[in-house]
Amino acid sequence: APEELVHVVIRSEPISCWHLEEEEHQKSMERHDSLSDCEESDDEWFFDSVRRYEDLLIYDVHGFICSAAFCDDSRLLLAVSREQRHEVWELGFPDKLVTKKDAGLVKNRDFSLLAAGYTESMTKKMVYVASGVVTSGADGV
Repeated sequence: APEELVHVVIRSEPISCWHLEEEEHQKSMERHDSLSDCEESDDEWFFDSVRRYEDLLIYDVHGFICSAAFCDDSRLLLAVSREQRHEVWELGFPDKLVTKKDAGLVKNRDFSLLAAGYTESMTKKMVYVASGVVTSGADGV
C-alpha cells in the first residue's frame, strides 16, 4: 500500500494540512499542471483536489508568517509578525497528523506551543540546529 503523504501549505493566512494517498497526489498535480493559469481553473482544481483528500485540517495563524522550518518529524518552527511584534514559535504536531491511519479516534487536533520567544525585527529565515535555532533578519544573524 502506498504511504500516506502529509502536505503542509503555509500562507499568511491559515495553515492547511491535507492527507492524500500518493497516487491521488500525482493525479491531482498532473491535472493542475494541465489547467490554464486563470483564477477560475485554480479554484476548480482546489475544490476538486479537496474531495480526494481523506482529511482536511485548517489551522489559523494570526499574523504574517515570515518563515517556517521543520525541526524533526514532530515539531515545526514558525516566525510570525504582527505590526511591531515579532515572535518565533516552536510547535508540536497534533496527534491527528502523526498517528497511523488505523489508530482509531484521536482527540488532539491542535498544534501545541512548546516554546516561544520575541525578536527585535522580522525573521526572514530560520535554520534548526540540533540544540537551538538560528534566525536572520534585517539586523543580521
